[in-house]
This record gives sequence, C-alpha cells and structure tokens, in this order.
Amino acid sequence: MSGGVRNVRISDCRFEDVYSIATIKAPRGRGAVIENVTVEDCTLTNYSLEHEDCRWFRGAINIDQFYSHADFDADKVEEVDEGTSVIRNIHLKNIVLDTHAGNAVFMAGLPESPLQNIRLENVNALGKYGLKAYNIKGLVLKNVPAASREDQDVQFHNVEYTEAGES
Repeated sequence: MSGGVRNVRISDCRFEDVYSIATIKAPRGRGAVIENVTVEDCTLTNYSLEHEDCRWFRGAINIDQFYSHADFDADKVEEVDEGTSVIRNIHLKNIVLDTHAGNAVFMAGLPESPLQNIRLENVNALGKYGLKAYNIKGLVLKNVPAASREDQDVQFHNVEYTEAGES
C-alpha cells in the first residue's frame, strides 16, 4: 500500500469459505494514504477453519494498521514520518457476515494515525469473535448488530463513535 489506494468500490459480491470480505491494511513503515473505499451489498459465509485469527487474518472485515504484527500495543505512540500510513473514508453498507474462523469485524488504527471516518451501515456481523475497534476517529455505526460466539459482542479501545439513528 506504500503507493496509496483511492476511490475503490466493491459491490454485489458473495464470499464463501474465505477469510475476509474486505482487508484494508497499511502497517507502520509503509506510508501513503488509503481512502474513499466503499464495500456494499455483499455477503460472507465462512465455515472453513483453514485460516484463523493471526497477524495476517484478523476479521471478515479487516482494517488493520498493525497488519503482520503478532502482538501489538494499541497505545504505543510512535513518531509520525513518511512511513506513517493514513486510512480514511471507508464505507461498508448492506453486508451480512457469518464466520466461524475469527472476528466478524476488526478495525485497528495507530494511536498516532487513527483510522478516520469509518462508517458501517446495515452490517449484520456474527463471528467466533464480534466487533473489535482500536484507535478510530469518526466511527459511525448505523444498524450494526454484531455478535460473538465466544467473547464480548463489541469491544472498543480509544474510539470516537456515534450510533446513527434511522434517517
């Protein structure tokens, strides 16, 4: 992602026995901007346990600035430089997820460069684990029932969010 990615649309897709419907990753050191990504009208059903949560696979929806790190400290701030990535303006709409392999939704920004303007709308998410979110400014959740088979349904850490009502 060091060259940047902009203006991507994924729509009307059905995913079966694959780990992720959308993986957006830009770890420290890669730099650049990933922005204006829309994923809509998609489903994922994953009963395969070939890949489970690890540093490469963290969620059926996976937005990860700690990608490739087995362990990470979501609070450890590092200096912002040309290798600091930015992920912003991501919209996920009308999505149904059912995975037995890991998190339904995993979103982790850097403390020095939080994910920005992430919107989940009509996302029905069921996973081995539910929805986990770290370091996000501007998370909007509108009709996002998230459920976990094995732990808490929703876990937030350093997240500024709103639950949008019906409009």
